[in-house]
Amino acid sequence: MSEPWTIGKVVVWAADDFRARGIDAPRLEAEVLLGFVLGIDRIRILLDRDRPLTSEELARYKGLIVRRRGHEPVAYLLGQREFYGRSFRVDRRVLIPRPDTETLVEVALDRTRERSLYARVLDLCTGSGCVAISLAKERPTWRVTATDVSAEALRVARDNAHRLGAHGNTAFLQGDLFDALQGREATGRRFDLIVSNPPYIPDAEVLTLDRDVRDHEPHLALKGGLDGLALVRNIVDEAPRYLV
Repeated sequence: MSEPWTIGKVVVWAADDFRARGIDAPRLEAEVLLGFVLGIDRIRILLDRDRPLTSEELARYKGLIVRRRGHEPVAYLLGQREFYGRSFRVDRRVLIPRPDTETLVEVALDRTRERSLYARVLDLCTGSGCVAISLAKERPTWRVTATDVSAEALRVARDNAHRLGAHGNTAFLQGDLFDALQGREATGRRFDLIVSNPPYIPDAEVLTLDRDVRDHEPHLALKGGLDGLALVRNIVDEAPRYLV
């Protein structure tokens, strides 16, 4: 182009590109990604629509657009996702936290009001640590243990705990559900509350999910057995042994 790429022009171009590729909310995503590159909010994008982009800004933006064309989730492009009022770092090692899962935190807090001063909590299949860390932050006198079978996911969870200031009352253990508690650190523990957002998609249905999920999010965090309830059954069967 002989004319410069302004904020307004590049957003229109990206939105049209996304729309042609069947991406939902193309304008919103185009603005969110540009705001991330420029470090500004969507209001400023509108106000500064005539400002030309530098070559470096344009290159970074186009790089994100190319990745989004491949249906890589926006949360992975940004490297973060908000959950329960806090920003959690996420990448392809962990499932992206969903707003629906905030209900798990709300119900857990509501049903343990009488133990708000102290409780031992276990979070199974912690992933990014969003549930465990949210509980630890909302109840700073609680002791929260989080487990996951994936060592890579636990690295993300520990990083989130440190970054959000929850490392003082959280512990992360690797293992398959309750097997993680057989280590020296967890011997003899009982918990007042057990929470989990386990994989619950039937194995055969994973390949039918949207490309954003199917091609980019970890299948280990999605597959729940033949009917999706394999891990749920294990949790329910074993939980009484670990509850106060």
